[in-house]
Amino acid sequence: MVTFLGIHLPLISVVAVALVFSLADWGTVLLILAVLLAATLIGTACTLLVLYDLLAPILAASRALRDYRQSGRLPVLPLDFDDEAGTLMRDTDSTIRELDELVRKLTDLDAESGLPNRNRLRQLIDDQLAARKRIAVVCLLVQNRSEIDYFFDVPTGRELLAAFVERLRDEPSVLEVGRVAPGIIKFSMPLQERSDLEDALSALSERLSRPLTSGDYAFYPRLLLGVARPPEDGARADALMSAAMTATKNAEPDAESNVLFYSAESQRSARRLFEMDQEIRTAIETGQFELHYQPIVEFDRRRVVSAEALIRWRHPERGLIPPNSFIPLAEGAGLIIPLGQWILETACRQAAEMGRSLVETPRLSINMSARQFSDPDLLSTLDRAVEAAGIAHDALKFEITETVVVTDLKQARRTIAALKERGIAVVLDDFGAEHSNLRYIANIDFDEMKIDRQFVSHIDADSRLKAICTSILTLAEGLGVPVVAEGVERREELDTLHRLGCRQFQGYLFSRPIPAGQFPDAVRTLVTEIADPGFAMAPSR
Repeated sequence: MVTFLGIHLPLISVVAVALVFSLADWGTVLLILAVLLAATLIGTACTLLVLYDLLAPILAASRALRDYRQSGRLPVLPLDFDDEAGTLMRDTDSTIRELDELVRKLTDLDAESGLPNRNRLRQLIDDQLAARKRIAVVCLLVQNRSEIDYFFDVPTGRELLAAFVERLRDEPSVLEVGRVAPGIIKFSMPLQERSDLEDALSALSERLSRPLTSGDYAFYPRLLLGVARPPEDGARADALMSAAMTATKNAEPDAESNVLFYSAESQRSARRLFEMDQEIRTAIETGQFELHYQPIVEFDRRRVVSAEALIRWRHPERGLIPPNSFIPLAEGAGLIIPLGQWILETACRQAAEMGRSLVETPRLSINMSARQFSDPDLLSTLDRAVEAAGIAHDALKFEITETVVVTDLKQARRTIAALKERGIAVVLDDFGAEHSNLRYIANIDFDEMKIDRQFVSHIDADSRLKAICTSILTLAEGLGVPVVAEGVERREELDTLHRLGCRQFQGYLFSRPIPAGQFPDAVRTLVTEIADPGFAMAPSR
C-alpha cells in the first residue's frame, strides 16, 4: 500500500490538476479520474499477482526451513522452477540435506566407531520392541580396552577398533548394534531359550576374541557379555540396556563362562562393587593394604631363593580380602598405578628390613600389570623406591605375563632391557596359561619362567599334564632359563616335577603367604624343615 501510494498518488494529482485547469465540466473530470484510478488499481493488482508468483518459492522455502528448525523434518522445497529461484531452491535443498546428514551423524552416531550411539541404539531397540520382535539385549564389554590406549598410537588403535566393529557387524545374529562408551558395545539379537542363548553367545565371544593385528602389534580382546531379556528384565530399551550392563558387574574372576544373565542378584552385586570401588580409594589413602610373601624354594640346595610379594587388603569390617577380589576393580577404576607404586615402595622398604634380619635375603618378586609395565614413569618410580630404601636393584624381580609382551613387543623389549641393565630379573609368569606364542618368547630375554598352577595340580596322576610340563621344562632348558613350578601343594606333585627336571617350587606344601613382619622367622623355620632328609609336609601348612 505504501508503495502504491508513493508511486501513483503524485501521478493522479498531476493529472487531476491538469484536468481542472483544462476542463470546465466537473463531471467529465471526475469520470476521467475514476477511470484513471480504476486502471491504476487493476495494474497494481496484476503486478502484485506476478510478484507473488515470483516470491512463491522463497516463501515456501521460508516456511519449510521454519518447520525444519522446529520439528527436525527435512523440508520439501519446490525444485521444478527453471529460473534463478529454482536454482536457489535446488542449492538450498542440497545444502540442508548435507547439513542434516552431518547433524544426524553428530547426534546419532559414535564418532570413533561409526556405530549408532546410545540414544540412537535406544530408539532402534524400542522400535524392535514396538514391532513385537522377540529380542535379547547384550552388553559386550572389552575388559582390556584400556590396553589399546596405553600400548598403541591413535591410528593403530582406530584400526583395531574398526576391525573389531567389522567383525561384529559380520555376525548374522547381531541385529541392531551401537557403541555406548569406550570398550562397551551393546546389541540386540534374536531371543532364545536361556541355554541356547548362552551357547550362541559363547560361540560369538570365541569368534570375536581372536587376536586383532596391526603390523607387528597384536591385541587379544578379553570379552564379557551381559544379557537382558524382556519382559522380565525390562519392557523398554532403557531398562534392558541398563540390565545388560549390570549383569557384567557380577563377573567372577575365575568363572568358566563369560556370558552373564541379569538377575536381581546382579543389581545387588553391582551396588556392592560400586561401594568396593569407593572403599579401595579410601584403603589406599588410609593404609589398609599390606604385603605378604610366599617363599620360592630351590629344593636341591634346600634354600629359599626368592619370595613373591602378594598384596592383601585388611578391611576394617570384612577382614583380609584376597587380591582377586579387588585387583580387577582397581584396574578398571584406574587405581592400579598408585596401588602398584605403593607395592613397589613397600616391597623395597621391607626388603631392606629383611636384609637386616636374614643372613641370605631372598630376592623379592613383584607382579606387574600391563598398565604398570607401560607406565612411562615406571623406571623413575623404581629408582626412587630403591634409593629411598637403600637396597640394590638386584634385590628385586618383576613378574610379567605374556599379555604384557604380545601387546607391544618393541616397548616390552625396551623396558625389559632397561630393567636388566639395572640388575632386576624379569620373570615370565603363568607360562602356558595364556597365548604361549613362541615368537614372543624367542624375542624376550627372560631370566626365569613360572609354570602356571593349572598344570601342576595333580600332575602325578595326569599324563597330559606331565607331557605339558615336560615340554615347558625342555624349552626352558634350551633357552637356559630356570623354571619355578607354582601351586605345589602335595609331596607327590613335588616328586613328579622334580623327576621331570624342575628345581624351584612355590606353593602351600612349603608355605602359605606370610606377613612381612613374620617372614624372617618363617624362612629360618622353613629352611630347617626342608633340610630334613625325610621332609614331607602336610597340605594344610
